[in-house]
Parts: sequence; C-alpha cells; structure tokens
Amino acid sequence: MHELPAVRSLVTAVVRAAGGRRVRAVDVVIREPSDVAEEAVRLYFELLGRQTPAEGATLRLRREPATCDACGHTFGAREAPPVACPRCGRPVYGGGAGGLWVESIEVVEEP
Repeated sequence: MHELPAVRSLVTAVVRAAGGRRVRAVDVVIREPSDVAEEAVRLYFELLGRQTPAEGATLRLRREPATCDACGHTFGAREAPPVACPRCGRPVYGGGAGGLWVESIEVVEEP
C-alpha cells in the first residue's frame, strides 16, 4: 500500500502536464532498487485517474536497473532501498519519489 502516495503524485503530475487534454497513455519508469508492486501501481492509477483527463489511459511500466554511484555497476534489485551493490558493497538508494518517474505522456489532440 506504500505505492498509493507515489501514484497519487504521479496522477497529479500527469493531469497537470496534460493541460486539460485527455491522456491516451503514460510511460512510467520504476527505478530500482524498488519494492514497488506493478499491480498496485496499475490499480491505483486506474482508481485515482477516474473522473480526470487520465481516466482510461494506458499505463506502460518499465523497470530501470539500479546503478551504483561508487563503482558504476548496474544490477536488478527489487527490494526496498538501500541495497548493497553486489560488486563493491556500497549502499545504493535508487530513485526517490517512490521510485516512479514519468517518462512520457501521450495526449489526445482535439480537432
């Protein structure tokens, strides 16, 4: 349930960026390390998007691997940050804001 505040912020940002236009699709990156459940993100996006320009929009999620700032190693990590880099052992914190980042938004251009 920790996804709810992150998805609420995501929907708010998408609606604001759409500027009143209907949203067709949203591409979202989940930056690892992250224990964000994709199913929960989809459910909350659908629920929080109701009666907004984002209602019915396609939500496309993709995971971006973690990268260690200390040694540059890239690896998958689906647990809550911080995690230890498997190469050097340094902590890796991942993306903030619940690990969700809006990559792109498609809107419907009305004639």
